[in-house]
Amino acid sequence: MRNILILYVHTDEAHAAYAQAIYSLLDPAKFNVEICDEIGFNHFLRSAPKKYGTLLAHPLLRESAYSLSNISMVSSKIKHGIRQATRTHYSDFEKYIPDFILSVHPLTNMIASECGQQMHIQSGICIFPPFKVHQLWRSPVNHVIVPFQETADICKKMGLPATPLTYPVRKWLLSPDVHIADAFASLNLPQQYTVLLSVGGEKIAKKDIYSVMKKLERKANLLIFCGDFEDIKNELEKDQIITQNPHVRILGHTENIRDILLISNIHLMRSEANFFYETMATNTIPYFYTIARCQDKPIANLLMQKQLGEYGPIDQLLNKLILSEDQLALFRERIRKYLEEIHLYTEESLFNNFFSSIFPT
Repeated sequence: MRNILILYVHTDEAHAAYAQAIYSLLDPAKFNVEICDEIGFNHFLRSAPKKYGTLLAHPLLRESAYSLSNISMVSSKIKHGIRQATRTHYSDFEKYIPDFILSVHPLTNMIASECGQQMHIQSGICIFPPFKVHQLWRSPVNHVIVPFQETADICKKMGLPATPLTYPVRKWLLSPDVHIADAFASLNLPQQYTVLLSVGGEKIAKKDIYSVMKKLERKANLLIFCGDFEDIKNELEKDQIITQNPHVRILGHTENIRDILLISNIHLMRSEANFFYETMATNTIPYFYTIARCQDKPIANLLMQKQLGEYGPIDQLLNKLILSEDQLALFRERIRKYLEEIHLYTEESLFNNFFSSIFPT
């Protein structure tokens, strides 16, 4: 039995989902996996989620911060600060007695590297933006896991020895055992066509929500998913136009995200890679209403090139929200073929084989 410690920073739900995905995929008979939200230990990172939320609410600020931190000199200073802060926290990580320490967030890469060197164990990072690699990912570790060969080629140019596997999604999304009728009943909604609108950290305009509601009126359910952003959820719950609609539900952080995705026909979302792949894994059609971050622009391009969904401002997507059964079937067939192409349906064996190769018997 090998002990694997996964580090991340809960700046949004995507990083947590990525850590949970790897946890769910590894064979518990071979690997004892622990997930550690580094904020609990490292004072240097404790303000990260709040600052990240501020960046999400101001797109221009977010893009500027992303571009600035991608400059080698700036990223080096950030990594130096994290390295220095980590050196006072080794005991927090040593208690896990890890054989391998893995980072799935750029802010914890240097922690994995430093701890690996000090504990004399192997370390690794997972780079999950599929087609771009930020300077903060560049860290001296033993292994770099990436989703696709294109990402591995980018890493190679940066001097990172990368192994392409696939984009990991939480295993239970691929083997659903939920009864659709029960999922609708738990939300007290009729079993009918459903649109999921994820607002998350993206400050979506109220007029856009009203437009979607009007378009779906008496034709479909609307689930408004706020995730960890309780302030957005609280604001929406005060809006009587939204709350008085019998076919609308406002959802915050929830453990039954699988049920919500499974009953949804369309997922109206920002172009975030993790939600993109997990949406498709549940046979739901992704619609992008905005590009979340610089590194997600290629995701929007991929969606359109492969015809896996739709992309555009909400007002341009309104007439495409209600699809016929034939239209849904066509999108789902394209999604199935694409997920087969990237080996997502065999992700469990790919990840287990990789980690077994690290610890040969």
